[in-house]
Amino acid sequence: MSLTTFDARQWARIHAMLTRVFGLTSLRPGQADVIARVLQGRSVLAVMPTGAGKSLTYQLPSLLMTRPALVVSPLVALMQEQVANLRTLGILAEALTGPISGEAWSVMSEKWRTGQTRLWFVAPERLFHARVFRLLRAYPPSFMAVDEAHCISQWGYDFRPEYRQIGKFRHQIGNPPVLALTATAPPVVQREIEWHLRDKGEPFDILTQPVDRPNIALDVQEVGTGTEKLRRVERLLAEEPGAAILYASTRRATEWWADRLSERLSVPVVAYHAGLPRETRAAAEQAFRRGRVNRVVATSAFGMGIDRGDIRLIVHVDLPESLDAYYQAVGRAGRDGEAARAVLVYRSADLVHRQHLADRGLVDRASLETLLHAIQKRSVVTVPEDPEGTVPLILAMLEDLGWIFWRPVSGGWRVIRRQWPTADAVSVVWGRIDTLRAWRQEQARQVIHYVQESNCRRDTLLAYYRSPRIPDSRFDCCDRCTSGARQRSFETVRERLVAWRREVGRQQGLSPYVVMPESLMNQLVLRQPRTSAQLAEIPGMGPKRLRQWGDEVLRLIRESIPSASNVSVTDADDGESQAFWLFAPGWPPNGVAEGIHRRPGRVRKYNFRGIAGERRADGAGRLFK
Repeated sequence: MSLTTFDARQWARIHAMLTRVFGLTSLRPGQADVIARVLQGRSVLAVMPTGAGKSLTYQLPSLLMTRPALVVSPLVALMQEQVANLRTLGILAEALTGPISGEAWSVMSEKWRTGQTRLWFVAPERLFHARVFRLLRAYPPSFMAVDEAHCISQWGYDFRPEYRQIGKFRHQIGNPPVLALTATAPPVVQREIEWHLRDKGEPFDILTQPVDRPNIALDVQEVGTGTEKLRRVERLLAEEPGAAILYASTRRATEWWADRLSERLSVPVVAYHAGLPRETRAAAEQAFRRGRVNRVVATSAFGMGIDRGDIRLIVHVDLPESLDAYYQAVGRAGRDGEAARAVLVYRSADLVHRQHLADRGLVDRASLETLLHAIQKRSVVTVPEDPEGTVPLILAMLEDLGWIFWRPVSGGWRVIRRQWPTADAVSVVWGRIDTLRAWRQEQARQVIHYVQESNCRRDTLLAYYRSPRIPDSRFDCCDRCTSGARQRSFETVRERLVAWRREVGRQQGLSPYVVMPESLMNQLVLRQPRTSAQLAEIPGMGPKRLRQWGDEVLRLIRESIPSASNVSVTDADDGESQAFWLFAPGWPPNGVAEGIHRRPGRVRKYNFRGIAGERRADGAGRLFK
């Protein structure tokens, strides 16, 4: 089923809305099938990579429905930004955030009832607020869109337990069709999203697109100490003129990195995490979204829905909790389709630490017994917020078991007991906690495997998602597919071109970005043309730049490439083989260690083996014993 099944009149309406309101002439791949199903009243899970235009799949249909649409979204700033953008297009949208006075609510609800409002954005925690729930049960939406739907499954217990109540809310307001959207979801997550949202016997379509982002080069770098990690990250940020997001695993680490990097870099670096005051968070996000700040250190949720195409670098300074969380963060780079880079910097101690974090945030047995006893004593009880944030996790588990119904209230949660078991409730729930702990440990093992993987990192991720590769020879792939010498040549070429661009701009009174746009710079660094013919093939070079600066650019590139990178290393994909080729022209051990991202002690062992004659190469550049 696709848009081609519509008659000419229906297609004309869709096309007119697309061009008149959104200023577009055509839909992107995948959008048509999703929009068709929404307009035909079917429920859909759409897995579409970042930058594929997920928001249009609910924005456009909402304008063609008789009743408004409801969008469940996780972040206040994201909702407010979308509402502002829609209003500039002449679309009446509202975000149900913060305190809403009685008078304001009367106006908003009347516009909803009469269909003047086309879209309401709401956080999952607010769905069961009394007046919101009553209104939507009496006047259901034409359909529900659930953004960041992966939160229902992989982050459901850990990130936003309230996401797991969306299916229950949908059922209680009459089961309007649902459109679930996410950038990444392996098959097991797709099935869980469907299980939570689907009504019994309802057709539920799952549409997936390849999640591969070939323009993002994947890189993992090992360092020996915390000080070395700081220096490495500082260098990565200093060398990248485009926007960058650095991800840390805790609020404390986020602020530490922002403070240290602000001291060392000549540009502002801001922190973002949920523990900061709302005004501080909003200011940081708006500054980054609008380009006033280009460096943010954040926890994992930052970046959801930020429509900024020029994010060129993602850096993880801590191991992410899962491959899903990692790839969600990585996908926020390069939304404009130009070359970007994702670097994970780690110490060996980080691998052990990631395994130990499997128990973080899980309740102890004594606290579990206290909570269950309080619920068992009364049919309705208000459970206060806890500093550790473990109560929502337990309440979500109890609801999955069918024992309670719960919703957020001021200062805690209102819990209504349903069918309490005759069996030992503590043992049942404790078993679920053990299962969750084992699941987290498995996620940690997958991340550690990715870090230590000796094969192509992109292949590892795509195998996890069971997604095909999108071939694109314009871009680099990963550090396993690129030798240490070539990676160093990338950095050297970029450094020299940046300095040259700045000097030419100064001499001619031009902005450096007029002399050479960032997109052209990235292509020159990755392709490293050696001849005028090769240079002429680079998108953006053009006849004028070729005449003015072609010879100079070629000279800079030739002089920037170290001699070792002229040797073929395609058959040398392990660290020792890469080290061999860098030792050959006389690189020092510390330089080799940095070039191939190995610890200096390990590289010295490689050198000793080479001196002893245990490894040598034939004339074709292939290593053998």
